Amino acid sequence: MTTSGYDKNMVIGVIGLGIMRSFFASNLPSRGYNAHVYNRTNEKAQPLIERGATFHSTPREIASVADIIMTSLTDEAAVSSVAFGEDRLLNGAKKYSRSMRNFSTNWEKV
Repeated sequence: MTTSGYDKNMVIGVIGLGIMRSFFASNLPSRGYNAHVYNRTNEKAQPLIERGATFHSTPREIASVADIIMTSLTDEAAVSSVAFGEDRLLNGAKKYSRSMRNFSTNWEKV
């Protein structure tokens, strides 16, 4: 995969560090990208922190710095909690965030 032509100053936020997203997120720092991560369980973030990712303790924190946000969460309740819960993603989102993508595959609607 080539990464030429992409803005490596862009902050890429990854929320939900299951198998798919943790594999994706672990490759970002090694390719020169500014990766910021959040997961409900901090232990899953540790290998990514060791590779250069920045950990945030709430979805709101990560949303306040990210240009692009990617989520991949367990179920509809997790998506709703991250997006609309107490330290919700939508309250912290940068005014001009470029994109948010939800890659969760096991929920019907939010």
